[in-house]
Amino acid sequence: MKNISLTSLRFEDDDLKSYINEEVLIIQIKTNAFEIVTDLSESAYLFELLELAEKSPEAKAIFIYNEPGAFGDEEYDIFLHKVFKADPAKSDNAFGQLKDQTARIRQINILNHFISNAFNFKKILIMGLQGSVVTPFFGASLAADLLFATEDMQFTLAHLKYGLHPTGALPYLLPKYIGVNKAKYYLYRGGHISSNEALSLGLINKVYSSNSFLNNCLSEIRSIITNDVEVLKITKKLININADEIIKYFEYESKNTVLR
Repeated sequence: MKNISLTSLRFEDDDLKSYINEEVLIIQIKTNAFEIVTDLSESAYLFELLELAEKSPEAKAIFIYNEPGAFGDEEYDIFLHKVFKADPAKSDNAFGQLKDQTARIRQINILNHFISNAFNFKKILIMGLQGSVVTPFFGASLAADLLFATEDMQFTLAHLKYGLHPTGALPYLLPKYIGVNKAKYYLYRGGHISSNEALSLGLINKVYSSNSFLNNCLSEIRSIITNDVEVLKITKKLININADEIIKYFEYESKNTVLR
C-alpha cells in the first residue's frame, strides 16, 4: 500500500494525473476508475488533491475528466465479477453472494465521500465525461457544479442488468435534475442516455467534439472564472443550501439496502 502525502497539485501515477493550467486544476482519470474507488491510498490522492486545490490560490476551479473507458461498461463488469459470486439460479449477468465485501463497501463509501465533498467544496468543480459512464459514476458526476461531455458519451444505467440497486446517489440526484417521474422511468427501465438526450434533459451543460474536448472545456471554464471567484463561491453556497440532505440520504441508503 502506497503512503505518500501530497504537497503539490502536480501529480501522476498509473491511475491519475493532475496539473495546473491557467488557474484551473486538471485531474485526469486515466484508467479503470473502479481501481481508484476501491483502493484507499489511490482515492486518498484524489481527496488530497481536492483539499490542496481548495486552499491553493493557484486553482480557481477544478476540472476532473475521464479517459474513454475509465467509467465504462467493461470496467464495471470486471469489477462486479471480482466482488460477486455468480448466481446459477438467475441469468448469466445476475449475481448472488458477495465474495469481496471490502471492495464493495469501499466502492460505495468512497464514491459517497466524493459526492458529499463535491457539494461542500467551496470552489467550482466541473466534470468532463467521455465514453460510457455507468450507474455509479453517472450518479457521482451529477454532484459536480457543471458537466461537459463528448458527442459519443452515454450514461449507461447498467445496474438492472446485474440485479443491483443504483449507487452513486443516483436515486437522490437524478430526480433533482429531471423530476421524479422521469427519473423513475430511467431508473426502472435501465438502458442508455445519449449525450444529446442528456443535454436536452438538462443533465449536462455542453457537448463538444472528442477531438477538441479538453481545449473546449478549458475555454468554457476560463470564461467562468474571469468572474469574481468569491462571488462564485457564495453563489455555489446559496445553490447548495440543502447540501446536508445528501448525508441523510446515505444514512437511509445504508439502513435500507443490502450491499448487493
